Amino acid sequence: ENPRTGRISLFLVNHAPDGDRVDLFDVDFANIRLIYKRSFRHPLLYNINDIAPTGESSFFATIDQYSTSHKGKVWEIFGFLAWGRVVHFDGAQAKVVLEGLNYPNGLAITRDKRYLYLAEFLGQSVTVYEVQRDHSLKLVREIPTHTHIDNIELDHHTGDMWIGAHPILFRIFTMKKGPSAPPSQVLRIAYDPVADSIPEVNEVFMDDGGLIMGASAAAHWKGRLLVGGVFERLVYCEVNVPFTAEDIVDRWTI
Repeated sequence: ENPRTGRISLFLVNHAPDGDRVDLFDVDFANIRLIYKRSFRHPLLYNINDIAPTGESSFFATIDQYSTSHKGKVWEIFGFLAWGRVVHFDGAQAKVVLEGLNYPNGLAITRDKRYLYLAEFLGQSVTVYEVQRDHSLKLVREIPTHTHIDNIELDHHTGDMWIGAHPILFRIFTMKKGPSAPPSQVLRIAYDPVADSIPEVNEVFMDDGGLIMGASAAAHWKGRLLVGGVFERLVYCEVNVPFTAEDIVDRWTI
């Protein structure tokens, strides 16, 4: 959302046949449509997994794998090779701001653009960074999740992170119903990066794959939760979350 105009823009990762690009759209709510604005390409923007906007034409992007060949990508995954990156694109040029990541996946940025949250799928952790003036990243905290996390969605009402996850890694590659279906998991992490509070990690949803296989994203708003899978339909849930990010410090000082 543009703080000056109130205009809502959508950045879309497009794995096009001629190479990855990021497409920019304006959202027209009145007519329920997307208005195409422009596309962004750069040699460093390939194998893009997720993006976190920092301006009208700038963003961070996760490059989940270094290899471009199928064989190389397979070796990276099953060899747990930490060759992933985070890149910042300023509208014209791109630069690598993080390297040595174990399949970096979801990204989310706070509304004030001050803190960046990074999910490492194979690294099983969320890492919090403070964004510097030159868009370099200063480590604040690493939060272990002990599960293979996918995309991060921020509830801007509470500041909580909501994350789709895959608790059994090898099953994500099968994607078929039955006893070997990949289960789905959703985590909620309550954390205040300004105070660097003690993170509160809760599992709020778990399914054996019968309802939804391979949950990759979860979006929460005031007790309503949408869970999306890699290849599956959306699942709607109503959740009763007792705590919000604002009262974490109070709970730990009681």
